[in-house]
Order: sequence, then structure tokens, then C-alpha cells
Amino acid sequence: MQIIPVTLVALKGKDFKVVSVAEAKVGEKPAAGVKVTGPDGKDFTLFFDKESGLPVRSVAKVQGFMGEEFTQETNFTAYKEMAGIKKATKIEAKRDGAAFLSQEILEFKVLDKVPADTFAEPK
Repeated sequence: MQIIPVTLVALKGKDFKVVSVAEAKVGEKPAAGVKVTGPDGKDFTLFFDKESGLPVRSVAKVQGFMGEEFTQETNFTAYKEMAGIKKATKIEAKRDGAAFLSQEILEFKVLDKVPADTFAEPK
């Protein structure tokens, strides 16, 4: 669920079911929504700005550290082009309406090549 708003490509896979949902307002702007059911059978909803097409919100049931369940709403704002990719530079999440997480992306790089040992099993 964390990576989907960044790389939407996975949603085209046969393991994901995607259906449209009612339009909503995110901030003051209209947003088109889709309900996604992932390979694990869990649902989440993504909203896209109708003008730019960029993801602006995700809503999902998530599990907390102690096993409790929350409705988490994550907003993606302040898009900037970095390394040729439009990237949300502000990400704010709420759980059951209460502030949970706030992030600001200052830099984003795309690597041309990743060293082979990056994903090697630790020794």
C-alpha cells in the first residue's frame, strides 16, 4: 500500500482488482477514486487529482503496533519534479482522524545502477 501511490504500475497486474468509486473532494479539488483489492484480499482506496492525474489520497484499514485496527488516510501534496519524476514532497497521514505521520521529501534520486550486493543476504 505504501509503494502503490508512487509506482502505480503494480495495479495493472493480474493480482490486483481495481474498480472506480464515487468522486470526492481532496482539499478543495475534485478527485477521481478507485478501490483496489490487493493480492492479500485487503482493500484500499486511491484518489487522483482530476486535473493533474496525480495521486492525492489513499485510505485503508491498517493494523497498529499492538494489533489494533485504524482507518488511515494519507494525503500526498506539494508535487515537484525530481529526476524527471513528479514526486509528492509532503505526505501526511492520519489514523482515525488523529495526526499520525508527517513527512517532507527534500531530495529524490533515481539510480542508474545498483551494486549487486545491495540486496544480498547479510553475512
